[in-house]
This record gives sequence, C-alpha cells and structure tokens, in this order.
Amino acid sequence: MNKNVQSHDDFYNEICNKYFKDVYEFCVYLTKGDKNLNDMVEECTQETFLEAKKQIEKLRKHPNIKGWLYVTAKNLINSSFRKYYIKNKYEITVPDEIICSSKIVLDELEKVIDDEIDVDKLKVNVLEQLKEGEYQFYIDFFVEKKSVKEMAEKHNISVSAIYTRIYRLKLKIKKIAVKEINQYIGKNM
Repeated sequence: MNKNVQSHDDFYNEICNKYFKDVYEFCVYLTKGDKNLNDMVEECTQETFLEAKKQIEKLRKHPNIKGWLYVTAKNLINSSFRKYYIKNKYEITVPDEIICSSKIVLDELEKVIDDEIDVDKLKVNVLEQLKEGEYQFYIDFFVEKKSVKEMAEKHNISVSAIYTRIYRLKLKIKKIAVKEINQYIGKNM
C-alpha cells in the first residue's frame, strides 16, 4: 500500500476492503459471538470505519493501521456495552411462571396479529416509504441478492459505503414496519 501517492478516498477504500472483515470479526469476538448483539457489532464496525475516514491523515502516517482500527473498534464496543448496561440496569427479572403464562398470551396475540395484518400490504406500505435510491438498494441486496462488491461497482461507491447504506436501510425498514404495525393495532384495538 503506497500511502503517499494515493488519494484520501483510494487510501480509505483500500483500508475498508483490506480490513473490514477482520474488524467485523474482532467485534464479534469482543461480544463473545452473542447473536443478540449483532446490531451492536454492525454499528461498531461501521463507526470504526467512519472514524477512520475522519482520521485519514493520521492513519496515513500510522505504523499499524490494523492495530489502530482494532483499538478504535474495542473502544466503540466498550462504549456500547456501557450504554447497554445503563439502559438495562433497571430491568426486572421475571419469574418463569409468569414467562410461561405470558408466552401463551403472546402466542395468542401473535396469532391474532398474523390473522389480522396483511403482510403483503405491510411490505408494500413499508417499501413505498423508501426513497428511490433506498428502494433500489433494497431490490439489489434483498431481492436480487447482489454481492456488496457488485453493488459498489453498480452504484460507483466504496464497499464500506455500501455496508453503511445497507445497515441504515435495515434500521429504516424496521422503524417504518414497527410504525405501520403500531398504527394498525391502534386503529383496531
């Protein structure tokens, strides 16, 4: 990697292409592979590379880029754990008997929702709320199953930018879907 000749964007893209998977796997390792923390892993990985973009001049001169990325990722994971702990600090443990009876109620509620909510209509409503570019990303990634590399070439942006857009698109779709479901439940309860 010739750090002195490359433009900032080329250097940044090379860092992303070379280290993204390693940093992601390091974040998985730091969360002990807990599948419940996948959002945290994805977010911290993205934030690590966003910080790298902000600090690109510093990285050009840094003797150990991978080490810098790992330290940044570790700090972001630790910060996320602190926020997670503070957020969940006051949660109450529910006895198993209540959980069992609640599960029955939730199963019944889920059945009612499944019977009442038209999933195809919900999908259409959610997708209609996406901007044109977001909708195209949805089609490319979720429907046509294009690789991140193919999408980067198609949209003429970096691989890391594709990862960021996909992550943000997932969050937006979840948010819209929850809002749609809540509106439906509010109207029919």
